[in-house]
Amino acid sequence: MNNISHNMPTIVCCICFPMVLCALGAQTSTLPPDPNNGALLYYQAFLSRPEPDYVAEQLVYETRMEQFNDVLRGGKLEFGTDTEEQIRQLEEQLDDPNKAPPEVREMMLKLRQVMPEGNYEGQVRSTISRLRQRLEHEQKMAGVDPNKEIRNYLRECRGTIELAQAASEVSECDWGFLYSRGFTLNAPQLTEIRELGTLLRTDALLLAADGDYRAAFRRCLMIRRFARHVGDEGIFPYSTSTTLDGSALYCMRVLFGHMKPDVEILTWLKGELLTETGSPPSVARAFMTEMELALRKLRTNQQLLKSVRDEFVEKAGDDEAAKTIAGLTDEEFIALVQKPYADVLSSLLQVMASEAPHTQKLADMQRLASELEGQFERYFFIHMVMYRPESAPSLYTHQVLHESSCNAFMAGMEIYLARAKTGRLPEELPAGLPKDPFTGKDFTYEVIKDGFGLSFPDKNVPKLKNRRYEFKVRR
Repeated sequence: MNNISHNMPTIVCCICFPMVLCALGAQTSTLPPDPNNGALLYYQAFLSRPEPDYVAEQLVYETRMEQFNDVLRGGKLEFGTDTEEQIRQLEEQLDDPNKAPPEVREMMLKLRQVMPEGNYEGQVRSTISRLRQRLEHEQKMAGVDPNKEIRNYLRECRGTIELAQAASEVSECDWGFLYSRGFTLNAPQLTEIRELGTLLRTDALLLAADGDYRAAFRRCLMIRRFARHVGDEGIFPYSTSTTLDGSALYCMRVLFGHMKPDVEILTWLKGELLTETGSPPSVARAFMTEMELALRKLRTNQQLLKSVRDEFVEKAGDDEAAKTIAGLTDEEFIALVQKPYADVLSSLLQVMASEAPHTQKLADMQRLASELEGQFERYFFIHMVMYRPESAPSLYTHQVLHESSCNAFMAGMEIYLARAKTGRLPEELPAGLPKDPFTGKDFTYEVIKDGFGLSFPDKNVPKLKNRRYEFKVRR
């Protein structure tokens, strides 16, 4: 009996411990599943992103990609050495123009002749202010070890990156726009999206600088999934999405220029890119969403609807037409406002989807936009409701440029792969590579001093004659 009493605590523990484990197991099994909406995880990533101090912000978020990459590989921050001297000279010249060098005095006299009184001095003071800001920046960055600062900040961002990684692996992403508010809806996440994209790109460059190119390319592929999640629910999300995707492609081009030829990694990356899922952003869908938001704005803002109706009545042309407009129901009036825009937008989208040459598409879109522009000029308040149609040609060109960048990247990767297999760049462009979407022809291929270039084959395409995608090659 004494032995039983003495061992009772042990016996109780042996009995209770399995019961506790069972209870915990039961509790674990009732936990809700992980979010099936990527936006929920992205929002958490935004909230968890550490606020950078001045040095980290300048290095991670304000430095050009090539310079940043050089810093990670041992490069130094370089600043001008004459900023203070420039400030001193400008201040002296304001006090006494005769102290300026002869060539500067001559320029000052010419500027004073063509500028209104006081404007020249104002411009000099503005220049001095910018130089003082630059001097303050140089002083704050002096003595900084950029590599160390970048790595310290990236370590703080591990949780943010892990959340973004998990979000990118979820197929659905609904940002939770309040579409019922029309154009008055807020999209503050667009700024955070750009910041997170820069952070992820930074991480890719850091991984490559440490020699893990496969992990670096995985991060770039993740950025591309993120870009598709941004979507095309309006012009601003569309532009943000394509810009983010373009930065991922450019980052991979930078990495190609530093990595040793590696058939295995390049073959793996090619396979990953060819099996990417999800539709790329579409300017057509963005325009359709903009129109729907505009109509929703009219339906939910009675003051705006009344202002638009009053303007239509005022400019109706005769009393009978004015009475007809005034007598329409709200929905009938909205249909009246919508019809010319919807008709032209439908025609614009048909032109975008056609097989016509790009130059012909631009001409057709400009003509269609001009047909509607008269209505925009006649009715001021439509400016506040509908997205301007004359932006269609430039936005469509932006979409084709992005497609061109994607095609050039895929073609360039094939050339890197050929070099990795043969030990040298091909003398001519290999057959069967993705083509320039503006012309439907092969890119023009050129071997240059430190790599190769792919350019547009038709020099007559507006604004594209001097564009070329350059790919550096590690020697």
